[in-house]
Amino acid sequence: MDDDDWWLHDYAFEMLAKKLKTTNTDILAFSFIFKGQGYAKCGQWIAIWNKAWKHSFIEKGQYRFPNWARADDVKWAEDTHPKATWTYWDMPFYYYNYLH
Repeated sequence: MDDDDWWLHDYAFEMLAKKLKTTNTDILAFSFIFKGQGYAKCGQWIAIWNKAWKHSFIEKGQYRFPNWARADDVKWAEDTHPKATWTYWDMPFYYYNYLH
């Protein structure tokens, strides 16, 4: 999460963890709000900030962020997204401020 973004719910982590636990999936993608553009449904965006990963999936694949200064989330997404099973939750959890 960048410093100009925020969670839309006080209990977002608990809600996402509970939903992820009740699904047989590796990644739970959720909807979000774009500043200035409104609501965006979840989907297989390259972004990582609108997803929750099952810990066992990360550990089994031994996925780690590269030691880059910028855009390390793109490499993470390229490594994990194609290998994961997905569930989509059309519930906005994140406010993405794309202007900064």
